[in-house]
Amino acid sequence: MGTLLEYTDWVEVGLAGNLRDWTFTDHTGATVTGAQVNYNGQPAGYTASPVEDIDYCSVHDNQTLFDAVQLKSSAADDVHVRERRQVLAMGLVALGRACRFSSPATTCFAPKIGQQ
Repeated sequence: MGTLLEYTDWVEVGLAGNLRDWTFTDHTGATVTGAQVNYNGQPAGYTASPVEDIDYCSVHDNQTLFDAVQLKSSAADDVHVRERRQVLAMGLVALGRACRFSSPATTCFAPKIGQQ
């Protein structure tokens, strides 16, 4: 449970544009800055301004977000669960303060796997 709560701190800092000086109440109840949140040994907050951060959940180089959700989902997960996962990922990017980058395939549930 502790790891999951730590991840919520990462999401909060990310939604704030990964601001190093942004303060909030973390999962332990302490008031911290983005720079004080540990992200695998480095600060989660590292920018002075949200425009220094570019958020995306998929780019054109590799598989689309749709493909990633399909590959990482259980075979038992129905299409509605998979769609909600994609919408959640797109929503985090859309609601964050950083600059957004989005591939057209991301917004229309388009696959790239098997495409020529």
